[in-house]
Amino acid sequence: MTYEDVPGLVGTKQAHGETTILVETSRLVDAAAYLRDELGFDFLSDITATDYLGWGTRGVAGYIGTDSGRDLNTPGAQGFERTPEPKPKRFSVNYHLLAVRAGAPRVRLQAWVDDGEPVPSVVPVWPTADWHEREAWDLMGIPFEGHPNLARILMDDDWQGHPLRKDYPIGGEPVRFSPEE
Repeated sequence: MTYEDVPGLVGTKQAHGETTILVETSRLVDAAAYLRDELGFDFLSDITATDYLGWGTRGVAGYIGTDSGRDLNTPGAQGFERTPEPKPKRFSVNYHLLAVRAGAPRVRLQAWVDDGEPVPSVVPVWPTADWHEREAWDLMGIPFEGHPNLARILMDDDWQGHPLRKDYPIGGEPVRFSPEE
């Protein structure tokens, strides 16, 4: 199967038994409709968002202790020969697609956005994207333009921030359901 005619195609990559199709964010809905209508990817199994804040900079891989101690001045690559290359933008939004037929390949449609940059909603292409996009908004703060009901789905409506972002403050949050003393 070839993907050269996918609208907004930037590139493809094969890894882990899956093809990743990178598209321009502005052409995401066109690419999704093409993959559904022309190539038969009629099942959206998930949408995942990943925050790459600081990726590829010094120390992003963490620090690993060894028998001789831990050198805080040398970041560990955790099994990699080098630290990862910087990513094109801060967030990746990934659409995991399947075709419901025997032997169908797995495809990941991917777009990159910066903080606050909207992603076009694919709810018109796959209605189940409604819940997935709301989850990405709620936990990562990625806005989906044209979504029919972009509201929190997991966190309380009055919750401040988006807890899966790398810049979300950890610790110090009050426990919301403990009795007040």
